[in-house]
Order: sequence, then structure tokens, then C-alpha cells
Amino acid sequence: MDASKLFRDATQHAEAGHFGRAAELFAKASEQDPRNARPHEARAQCLLELEAFEEALSAAELAAQLDRHWLPAQATLGRAQLNAGHLQDAVASFSEALHLAEQDKEWQSDLKLELREAKALLEKHWAEHHDVLLPVGMTHLRIRQALDCRYCHMAGELGPGGALWAAGAVLALHPAAKEFPADDVSKCGRRILELGSGTGAAGLAFAASGAQVLLTDRDSLLPLLRLNAELNHHLLLSSGGAVQIGVFDWLTPPEEILRQTFDLVIGADLVYSFAAVEPFIIAVTALLQEKDGKRVASRMIYAHFPRFPKLDDEMCQALARQGFLAKVMPGNPHELGKIGRIPQGTLDRVQLLEIRPFQHGEERRPLVLGQVRESCGCDSQLCDRVFTGTEGHNEGASEPTHHS
Repeated sequence: MDASKLFRDATQHAEAGHFGRAAELFAKASEQDPRNARPHEARAQCLLELEAFEEALSAAELAAQLDRHWLPAQATLGRAQLNAGHLQDAVASFSEALHLAEQDKEWQSDLKLELREAKALLEKHWAEHHDVLLPVGMTHLRIRQALDCRYCHMAGELGPGGALWAAGAVLALHPAAKEFPADDVSKCGRRILELGSGTGAAGLAFAASGAQVLLTDRDSLLPLLRLNAELNHHLLLSSGGAVQIGVFDWLTPPEEILRQTFDLVIGADLVYSFAAVEPFIIAVTALLQEKDGKRVASRMIYAHFPRFPKLDDEMCQALARQGFLAKVMPGNPHELGKIGRIPQGTLDRVQLLEIRPFQHGEERRPLVLGQVRESCGCDSQLCDRVFTGTEGHNEGASEPTHHS
């Protein structure tokens, strides 16, 4: 039996509601005529009726690949993606189908409704599974995280830099909560550089308080930084703050940044392993140490998450050897409460350090950080609990944001 006869018979079965038999015949028709998109698209529709969503998606993808400008193929692909839970892909396919339907008002009406539904589901998914709200004054920053996910493109390939960790949350709340009123670093016009920005939460919080902030990280994290800057654009605009985004390789700090001057450097949870100590010291030295009569910045506020004493000692001793004083800043004077999935107990363990060059006459003694509690009581996938160099609950992201 030729492909056209198989297609006609399959269509009759589909119209009679015999979707299983119709799907079998459409499959045979596609075997007879493998370059024809129509049997694949029709089979996908039957499989959707049978709630065989993954099979429907495969058939719809084949149809769209064979004829990417055919409106029914794009529309069916969007429906298959939506039913299979691929929300962001469904939004893209419905958008493309709507573009193809610009001359067909009947198609347009249905596709607009389907696109609206897909967008609403995607926004709900982001809000519930990827976004963290951080209080800034009377409003909130929205920080989107790249976590392991099958429903959208905000997947976990970016590593730990794609998630918000406890130290980043505490540092982000520094200007908003006005924990250090004498240290008015968030005043409009102040220039701040953030090392290892990751999601950009801390730097964006400073910018939301009026600062001009340069967010830096490795190249692969820049799209996430741009996304979070765009999500909070209205807040930055109303505050008078602004952000720029750039690559900063700690081992070879970029000259275009070293030629600038900043009022403050900030960073959060950058020393998470012994291998991170040396690159961190190189970056801090390039930014804080005087060279040719000039410094990029005079000091740094660093949110440190203690993991185990030997690593803390190594970091503090390396800073002292390089000529830097590190001292613990005052703790949080109030309860922060749970931030996203990070509980209060985990946030409490973060220590804010001020790092600056030793001044003349100061004793060059390294800071000794205290012991931390051995349990945070956290059942979250975003837990920062790492005591012996092994990962906590955040599978696939055992270390926080890291250098380029």
C-alpha cells in the first residue's frame, strides 16, 4: 500500500476517534514517504490524544524539522512540547507558529490563547522553582537561578555559580538592611566591583541602593548576569543605580578593569576549596595592592562561608602573607528569616570580613576564624553545608560560585 493510501486510511480512523490505529497507519505512511512532514504531524496529533506525550513530541519534532515553515507542524510541536512539560520550548514554538499565521486570523486566535497559557505556566515555573526574592527597601530583587531543570532552559550546566548561596544572600542584604550605617557604601554614585558575581544577587542589591556596580565572573555566567540585571531593570532605574557586566579571570586580571578605580570590592563564598585560595589572593592583590602609586580599590567586603578550619586558616594566612588585614565585621542585628530555600541557620553561619592592606604599625597577624556549627537543619537542595570538603544537599553544585 502506497503512502497516500495509508495516509487517507489513517485520517479516516482518526476522524472516527480510533487514534491508536490511526497512529500506526500514519507511522507506516511516514516509512513509505520519510521526507513528508504530514504523516509525522498527523501521528503526533493522534499520540497527543492518546496522552503518549513523549512519542508525540518525537513525531512533532520530525515534522517541524522536515518543514520548518509549515504552520500546522509548528503548532503541533508547541502543543507536544507543552504537554511533555518543555515549557520554554513550547513558548518558542507557539511564537514561531503565530508568526507563520500572520495572514490567517482563525489560526491566530487559537495560537494567541495557547501562547498565553504557555507563557503563564513558564512564568509560574520560574517563580516557584528558580526565582528568589530578596528584600530591598520596600520592594524585592528577583534573582533567577540556573538549576537542574527539564521544564526550561535555566538548567544547571553553569555549575554552582548559577545558584544563590547563603553567603551571597547575606551580602546582598547588606545595603538593603543597612547593617552598617556608618559604612555608607550604597550611596548614589559609589563605584563597586563584585568578584565572582554568579547570579549577581549581591551586586544588584548594592545597585538597587544607588551604587554603580561592575558585576564580573567567567564568560559562561554573563548571560545569567544580564538576565538578572534585566529582571531588575525597573528597580535599578528608580534607585539611580546601574550595573555593567564583564569577564574577570582571577589568574590574569584584565587590564581594562585594573585601570579603573572603585570605592569598594565585594565578593561572596569565593574560597570554597584549597585550589581556590591562590587565584583569590591573586585577584585581591591586583585590586587592593598599590601599584605605581595607584590602587583599584582600598578595601573589600567578603562574605565568607566557613567550611573547615584548615581551609579558613589557609585563606587568612595567605591574605596576611600578601599584606592584607582581614577582620570580622559586626554580625546581623536582626533575623533574616529563610531566603528562598536557604534557612536561617545556614545564613547565620556566614561571616562578613573586611579585607584591606595593613597600615603602618599594624601587627601582621592572620585572622583566626571561629568554629562553626556542625548542623544547619536544612533539607534544601540549596544547602551550603560543606564541612569536610564534601558536598551538601545541592547535587551537581557542591561548590559556590568560582573564578574564571
